[in-house]
Amino acid sequence: MNIVNDKPVDELVNGIVVAGMAKQRGVQQLKTIDPAKLDELEKAMFELVESGVLKEISPVTTHTFTPNTYVREGKMFAGSVYLGHSHKTIHHCIVISGRMSLLNADRTTTEIVAPCVFLGSPGRKAVFIHEDVIMQNIHDTRDLPREVLCEERIEELEDLLYSKTDAYREHQRKLLK
Repeated sequence: MNIVNDKPVDELVNGIVVAGMAKQRGVQQLKTIDPAKLDELEKAMFELVESGVLKEISPVTTHTFTPNTYVREGKMFAGSVYLGHSHKTIHHCIVISGRMSLLNADRTTTEIVAPCVFLGSPGRKAVFIHEDVIMQNIHDTRDLPREVLCEERIEELEDLLYSKTDAYREHQRKLLK
């Protein structure tokens, strides 16, 4: 991993939620986000998706289970910004292919180039994808109920591993209507 810029940006600029801005400015736009305000940004982005201004791009995910681990693999697409759910625990991250910039809590970014293995810390993350990324999050499941370790109960499992915002839950409810 290489530090792209170690200087924090002083103010939140919501320009990242304007259609097309992420592709044009990428990391510069990512660094304008205040990590403490990711929940607010997510809510604003969902409102823009619902109004047709932004197109929602979800990662393509697969789920794999063993007796003591859960692997969530996602493909994220170049030119996109992704806001992750807040992880409740430390977990392993394996970037199999691609290149992305991760927003740090101090408003710096870290460029991650595959292949790369690192520990993901608890909390919320935002990334800008430079090149299509395939990434795995690997969670220890020894302390979780065995019955949720299956594809059919993935929502229950994810609720044990991640904190999802009210804005996310409301957006999902609207999609299911």
